[in-house]
Amino acid sequence: MVTGSVVAAIGAYLFLQGGARLLGADRFGAISALWTIQFLIMAVALVPIEQLTIRLRAQQSRSSVEQATTAVVALAALAAGGYAWVNVDALFAGQEIFVVLAVLSVVTMGIFAFGRGELAGRLRYRDYGLVTGGQSLLRLAAGLGLIALTDSAVGGGWAMVLTPLLVVAWWPGRQPEDGLPQPTAAAAFLTGVLVANAAAQIILVAGPLAVERLGGSAAEVSVLFVTLTLFRAPLAIANNLLARLLPPFSALAATGKTATLGRWALWLPLAGGLLALAAIFLGGWLGPGVTSGLFGSEFRPSAETAALVAGGSVLATVAAFANQILVALGATWRLAAAWIFGLIVAAVVMAVVTGDPAHRVAAGFLAGEVGALVAVAAAARTWRPTESTRSQ
Repeated sequence: MVTGSVVAAIGAYLFLQGGARLLGADRFGAISALWTIQFLIMAVALVPIEQLTIRLRAQQSRSSVEQATTAVVALAALAAGGYAWVNVDALFAGQEIFVVLAVLSVVTMGIFAFGRGELAGRLRYRDYGLVTGGQSLLRLAAGLGLIALTDSAVGGGWAMVLTPLLVVAWWPGRQPEDGLPQPTAAAAFLTGVLVANAAAQIILVAGPLAVERLGGSAAEVSVLFVTLTLFRAPLAIANNLLARLLPPFSALAATGKTATLGRWALWLPLAGGLLALAAIFLGGWLGPGVTSGLFGSEFRPSAETAALVAGGSVLATVAAFANQILVALGATWRLAAAWIFGLIVAAVVMAVVTGDPAHRVAAGFLAGEVGALVAVAAAARTWRPTESTRSQ
């Protein structure tokens, strides 16, 4: 699983780096916008399905989540398609095919998330890693090949849409199902994670869209996009490792060993704060040169923006692990409240900070991650079991 996660992260960066060099900053904007929409939908709407599936399988439940998956994917596809259609001129230079690609990408990523949840929940970690790394490598090869062949961002878009279907090659065998027990508890669990992930991912990946809304050019959008993507490398790997962490955390919660989870909730933010300080220094020092070296001089961010993005990315990575404590406890509405608080902090900071759009967005990003991580830790440390959480 670790190897697959690292390969997936490297493959993603090589795809974006190669696409940026082949298309240039202006034409690459369509790929960055589609990637952002796909990433947001995956993180907000589809990861909860994966987590619910993992949690049920870790508890040796034979319950089905297919109906919930279908409903969530359908709503997410409508949202993605609607957003792409409304902003087709601003984000995709009027190429309406990207509206179709946005919808289809949600459907295929929904299949991908559900399949990976089944694999991880059944402790098939090796297969999970193979699917994760294999999809990224296939997207790299097919995406760059199609971009070079068509001299268009559309080719890369099709690669992003089709490659998640690789999970079908490892599709788990169907098991007898008892139906979804306690639908109210399951709905509460999913809704809490959906709200939390929505707030978290707005802070994390909506930055390029915020730059555009603040008056930034297409090139400025692309620069912040590649900077965020590059500095999110630890989080890109960590996101694929969360499936390994959730089963043992769920087991601790199920056996009443919440004190151990409380200690995790204390030490993770402390370690994250120290790492973030180091990342801010290194990001400001090395970030602009590394980014321009990988993507080209036209993608070079300012030192201040690079520093803020680096620090925020480290905290986002730590928060992703801390989130699993509340998910394992079933306290997903506490998780939602923590990330709503972080989003409010980010919005306030972005509004009051002065400077160019990228700098304002980067400052809000760092502040939002600080606020959310502190709130998640406090929620986990003060959690006490109730009848409703015991039944989830």
